[in-house]
Amino acid sequence: MLDLHLVGGTLANDRQLYLACWGIFIALAIQVARLGLPIPALRATTAVAALAFAASSVVRQLDYVDEITLWESDSRSAPWNARAHNNLGFAYYLAGREEDARREIDTALLFDPRNAKAQANLRVLNWR
Repeated sequence: MLDLHLVGGTLANDRQLYLACWGIFIALAIQVARLGLPIPALRATTAVAALAFAASSVVRQLDYVDEITLWESDSRSAPWNARAHNNLGFAYYLAGREEDARREIDTALLFDPRNAKAQANLRVLNWR
């Protein structure tokens, strides 16, 4: 019962944003060009920005190793995110870690008591 869509203004799948970033990159390039820097400084500034974006992309991709790693990262970065806790709980359940699953699903319900997916996952845990 993973929740892989836009919920409450947060994305469950941020990899789809890379294409949308081109507009931001072009606008950033235009602003850097308007600084009037000499060509070597302009190239250095562009290289630093490109490396920073590439490094942050590589670091984020490491979270996609498996479901548990992804949702642990998301619930650490946004501890109030009920969807992340619910999905982490479900990933733990699939891995046979029922105590961890119950803790995360209970946390999801603490932040969003009407979360239907977390309620359903809790029923699955209680049924077993």
